[in-house]
Amino acid sequence: MRIALIGATGFVGSRILSEAIERGHRVGAIVRNIDRLPRHPNIIPWQADVQDFGSIASAIAGHDAVISAYNPGHDLAANPHLYRDIVEGAIKIIAAARRNGIRLVYVGGAGSLHVRPDLMLADDPDFPSEYSKHSPPSLAHFTEAKKLGKDVPLGGRTAFLLFEHDRSFAWSFISPPLFMEPGHRTGKYRMGTDAFPLEGAIPAGIFAEDFAIAVMDETEDPRHLYGHFTVTR
Repeated sequence: MRIALIGATGFVGSRILSEAIERGHRVGAIVRNIDRLPRHPNIIPWQADVQDFGSIASAIAGHDAVISAYNPGHDLAANPHLYRDIVEGAIKIIAAARRNGIRLVYVGGAGSLHVRPDLMLADDPDFPSEYSKHSPPSLAHFTEAKKLGKDVPLGGRTAFLLFEHDRSFAWSFISPPLFMEPGHRTGKYRMGTDAFPLEGAIPAGIFAEDFAIAVMDETEDPRHLYGHFTVTR
């Protein structure tokens, strides 16, 4: 397949890029700084900015599918406009996919998963304090960032609402569990719904490398068109 990958050098995007290349796909790697991309004959560097609709629409044109691993960061001190950037980025990515008639697999956030039928995680008054008590050491910096403000999970929740009920283009929306850690590729994951996943009373997790497998499986064989789902270890 010819796959356009937005955010190919990020925490999730870099792992999706590796998984896609291992499977033999040709990847248009869309980033703001192409110097950070690894060199490989099946990686085609594309310099584009998600916030520039024209550049992102041009970058994804001609591909069989587009994966968005776009993430403007978690540091509110460095970027006080994170919520705006997440939402406006999602709007532009959706519009670019729709204009080009390309199926979109969108990596969202755990904030859009339902802790109960009428409540998403980002809107739960107990988040992040009660949920982060079991956070692994590798995610301590993300936990601290959420204590300063819920802009990122709220942005992720709003991004999903832009997709919900839209049938004007083909899409799948995959949210990681709350505890997605750097780790190693086990080759296994468990499929979930749009419900916030728990392991007993503790928020579930997954290695980012296995999350990338799930993203690529959905890209190759879409089983959640117009749907929202998660995966866990």
